This record gives sequence, C-alpha cells and structure tokens, in this order.
Amino acid sequence: MSPGADREEALVLLELGQVYWQRGSYEHSRETLLESVDRAERAGADDARADAYKHLGTVASLTGDTGMAIDYYERSLQLYEARGDVSGQANVLNNIGIVHRKEGRYPQALEAHAKALAIRERIGDPLGIGTSRNNLAQIELARGAMMEAEADFAAALNRWSSIGYAAGVALAHTGLGITAVRREDMETGRRYLERAIEEWGRLGSRTYQSEIERYLAEAYLFSSARDYSGSGNTRQPEMYDIDALRWERWLRHPCPEGGRQCPRHAELLLHGRRWGLRSHRPPAPGSGWPGPDAQLLVRPPLRA
Repeated sequence: MSPGADREEALVLLELGQVYWQRGSYEHSRETLLESVDRAERAGADDARADAYKHLGTVASLTGDTGMAIDYYERSLQLYEARGDVSGQANVLNNIGIVHRKEGRYPQALEAHAKALAIRERIGDPLGIGTSRNNLAQIELARGAMMEAEADFAAALNRWSSIGYAAGVALAHTGLGITAVRREDMETGRRYLERAIEEWGRLGSRTYQSEIERYLAEAYLFSSARDYSGSGNTRQPEMYDIDALRWERWLRHPCPEGGRQCPRHAELLLHGRRWGLRSHRPPAPGSGWPGPDAQLLVRPPLRA
C-alpha cells in the first residue's frame, strides 16, 4: 500500500476509533486506534499518530487505566510539540490535568492546566481559555481554595459569555453556585444554582441536575434556619412551599456519595423531617430550629 493510501486509511480508522469510544465501545475503539497508529507510522503521518495517541489516552482514562492514559497522552504531546501544533498541545495538557485530578494529584493537575491556559491565552482561544479556567477552578474547589475557585469560575464565565457558549455559561454558573454554598454565602449560591438549572433545562441536559439540587437543598435549609433563628419570620409560607417542593424533588435523586444511605443524605433527611420541610410547613418560631451558626452539614469535596 502506498504512503498516501496508508495515510487515508489511518485517518478513516482514527475517525472510527473516536466514534467507538464516544458510543462506549472502548475495546473496539482501542483496537481501531492502534491500527490507525500502525498505518500512520507507515505513512509518516505524525499528525494522525498524535491524534490517535490522544484518543487512546481518552479510552484508557475512561476505562480506569490512568497510568496508560498518561503514557498515551505523553506520546501524543511529544508529537504535537515536534510538529509545532500548539492547539494540540493545549488539548492534551488539558486531558493530562483531568487524569491527575481524578487521581487526586492536584499539584500535577494544576501544572498541566496552567500550561494549557498559557498556550490558549497566547493563541487567543476564548473557548479553550474558559475550559482551562473552569478546570483550574474545579481543582481549587476540591482543595478548599474558595477565593481562587470563585475567581477562575468567574473568568470562565466571562470568556464563555463573550462567545455565546451556552453550555459553558451554565457550567460556570453551576461552579459559582456550589462555591458560594460551600463558603456559606447561601443567597448568592441559590441565585447562581437556580439560574444554572434553568440554563441546563433549556439545553435539555440533566447531567448536573442531582448535584445542583443537592447544594440547593443545603442552601434552603441554611436560609430557612436563619429566618427562624429569633430575628423574626421574614418569609411568606408559600416561599417555604417552593423550598419544600424542591426538597422533595431532590430527595428522589440518588446521592452521588453513596445512594440514599450515605451520612450526608441521612443528615439532610433527618433535618428536613424534623423541621417540617417534607410536610410543606415552615416551623413555628421557638420550635427548636437551629441558630444561624449551627453546623448542620458535613460538606464532602465536590464530585469530580
């Protein structure tokens, strides 16, 4: 087979391999992509080989083989660097950062995402800049660095808004809302999260629904506690009805940290039942509702 024919076959196999992993056929994808690498090597098509190694890294990551994922990503990165493909470098560095984050290797993840961000800022890629900022924010949130996380989520929102990227805007609002709840600015958190639910709804996506409603439930509990802590009832009963309906809806979702029996879910359920949220009735003043500084919840790190 001629080099030109080998290159064409490598590109076809590359596309097929990508389709396979997107459909969840990981073994078929791996076999097809390895065959693409073989054809690309025979043709001297380093661009196709770099892309194939990148997709092989993704397949390895999706199947839990993070060591092999890093190995494939490093091979891809070397080829992109040799070709001077800076966009390819940024994309692979982004993927390397995601693998390190999943494994809890936050310093390595931050380094990879920072390198990707520097490249994307240099070439003026607003979509990529937003992605890198969001990824940095996710790591900072997991580490408890709330101010840094908020700044990077806000930067991601600014970039994605500037190009009309609706899914990015919804994702940034989700991150800003969770960050606000985690630092106990509940009203700000509620505003961002309610906006995010509306935006995801318009996009037809429920990927983040359970997580958003989990943090909204926490915000509702905390806000209601403040209203009944002795400073007087400042909310109308129908507002508690809305909160209670959302609370009921949230309870129907499986908890990401271990189903309905996990400690966090059990504690939320206990407080919700104790103070009447499940019956759609606000508690009466003096009924034992906790004060504004009560530590009701144990906050786990954000799910990756």
